[in-house]
This record gives sequence, C-alpha cells and structure tokens, in this order.
Amino acid sequence: MIVAVILSAGESSRMGRPKALLPIEGQKFIERIVGALRQSRVDRILVVLGHNADEMRREIEHLSVDILINPAYQSGQLSSLQVAIRHIQKNDDCDGMLVHLVDHPYIDAELVNLLIKRFEDGGKLIVVPRFRGKRGHPVIFASTARRNVAGAVMARPANWDCCFKRLSAATASRHWPQIFKWSSMASRSSALSSPSTRAVINSWASSQNMT
Repeated sequence: MIVAVILSAGESSRMGRPKALLPIEGQKFIERIVGALRQSRVDRILVVLGHNADEMRREIEHLSVDILINPAYQSGQLSSLQVAIRHIQKNDDCDGMLVHLVDHPYIDAELVNLLIKRFEDGGKLIVVPRFRGKRGHPVIFASTARRNVAGAVMARPANWDCCFKRLSAATASRHWPQIFKWSSMASRSSALSSPSTRAVINSWASSQNMT
C-alpha cells in the first residue's frame, strides 16, 4: 500500500493566505493535488493541517481525505511528517509513504505512478525525483527495510534503519533534509523530464503567474 501525505500545516506567512486555498486553473491548490493523486496508484490520501486547522478542515472536507492535525506545526515540516507516520503505523499496512508539499501544485498522476513503479522495482528506501540535477517532489519513503525481487533484504549503510524510524527519532526541522544524506546509499534518484517536480509557490506574486 502507498499512502500519500500532503503537508499543509504551515502559516503561509510569506503568502499572507493559506497556500492550500490559492486558485490555480479554476481549482484550489489542494483540490488540484488531491485530484492528481486520486488518478494515480496511491491507495490513501492524508492531509496534515496545523495553522487555523478548524477553518482549513471546513474548507477541504468536501475532498473526502483523511485529515490529521499537527498541534506543533510551528516546529516545522518534520513535525507534520511525524504526525502522519504515527497515524500510518497505527492504521495502515503501508509499504511506502509518498510525501508532497501543498505549495507544489503542479503534480500529475503519470509522475506519481512513475515514482511508485521505480520504488517497487528498485528496492531502495527512498525514491527522489530530480529535474536538471536538483531534487524535487513528491518523495517516497519506505516504511520498513526493502527486499529485492529474490526476497533478500537490500544492503543498507552502517547505522541506517528504516525511514520511518529515522524520521520519527529526529528532533528538529534541520534533520528533515538530512534524511537524504543519511540515505545516500539507500536512495534512488529518478531523472524526470517534468519541471513540475521543482515548481514551488511561496509568494503571492509567484501564484499569480500560474493562475
């Protein structure tokens, strides 16, 4: 099972309004992202909220996704990811967690399915899309140690444990990017032709250029 997690808990301070509700091509960011994930091979969609959670819940409840609340959202994205991991570990038989940020609205089902296939075929703990040499989103994290097609556990770096355990044990947002460094031997970078993996909206001006 692949569980998608959309991180949408931040204050959107640079934007001045919730990024999830910004308009894009006749939809809201969150609607576009959820729609693309629904057309993909993702089995379940979780949305993590934090700032103005009650208001945001009312705005997105029509999407029929599972909503989680991160009361410590001011601690950063990692805290929201940890909320999702705890929920998944209690409720899902999850093979991989596909993490996407709400300020990356240009995602499509074809891209998601390609990443899932490479996750399934490669036996790596993390699958990261790349465009012109730079990492993008979404990213897939394995819930446990991976096995290859012959059933053998794949080789891992010294002191490496499963992604979920590493992410859950991290204590500050600065550890979030370090997960990629920890996994240099355990990750697979997928070169993709789509610039959507890097398209991020973090200001009102940039959002107006994409409506």
